[in-house]
Amino acid sequence: MKFIKFVSLILAVTFLTMLLPACGEVVTVKNVRLGFTIVNTKGEEEAFIGTMVADIKATDGEAPTILDAVVQILEENGITYKLDSTGESIRTVKARSENTRNGYAYYWEFTINGKAGVRAGETLVEENDIIVYSLVPSKVSGGSAETDENGDEIVEEVTDEAVDEAAE
Repeated sequence: MKFIKFVSLILAVTFLTMLLPACGEVVTVKNVRLGFTIVNTKGEEEAFIGTMVADIKATDGEAPTILDAVVQILEENGITYKLDSTGESIRTVKARSENTRNGYAYYWEFTINGKAGVRAGETLVEENDIIVYSLVPSKVSGGSAETDENGDEIVEEVTDEAVDEAAE
C-alpha cells in the first residue's frame, strides 16, 4: 500500500513539474507591423500613424491575439487609445473616435495581411503579420445633420453605451 502511495506521489510531482513551466512561458511573435489609416468618403486612404514594428509577447503560454499586438504596440509608442466597453475592439486612437458626421458613420476596422479581419481579440497574430486599422465611413440613411453657426456638421461621438443599446 505504501508503495502505491509513493508511486502516485512521484507521478503527481512529475506531472506538476512538467505543467508549471508552461504556465509562465513567454511566447514571442517577431516582426509584427501595425499601421493606421483614415479613409475618406471617396474611398481614398491616407496614413494616420506611420508603420510601427514590434516583437509581440504573451506570458500565458498562448500566442498573442491581434488585439494584444495592437495594445502592446500602441503602449510602447506612447499612443493613446480606448477600447469598447467589452475590451474587445478599438474605439479611439489618438483622439480619432468612431463617430457620425456629414451623413456617414465612421468606425475602426482592421485587415491582417491584406484580408479583412474578424474579432481582433480572438484572431492570433503570427510572425511577420501586417495589421492595418482603418477609420472607414459608411453612409447613414435618413435625416439631415445638425450644423453649427459655421455650417459645419455637429459631430456626435458614438458612445459605448449607444453601441451596447443597439446590440440589444
